[in-house]
Amino acid sequence: MTDKDVIRLYQKANRWDVKGLPNTIHDLRQFALAVIEEERERAVMICHDCRDWEYASEEIAFRIMNNG
Repeated sequence: MTDKDVIRLYQKANRWDVKGLPNTIHDLRQFALAVIEEERERAVMICHDCRDWEYASEEIAFRIMNNG
């Protein structure tokens, strides 16, 4: 995820402008990476829970999009 992506998402969520604030951008990037890691772990657990299903792909997609 680029700094531009992080700034865009932060502005989308909060409507605050952080351009020109390098420490804030660094902190936001670290936060975004932590969120990505948590979401990946959640997706892995959902896949693991559905591992024995014959047609699990639709259920996995549904659970990921609907928070589990």
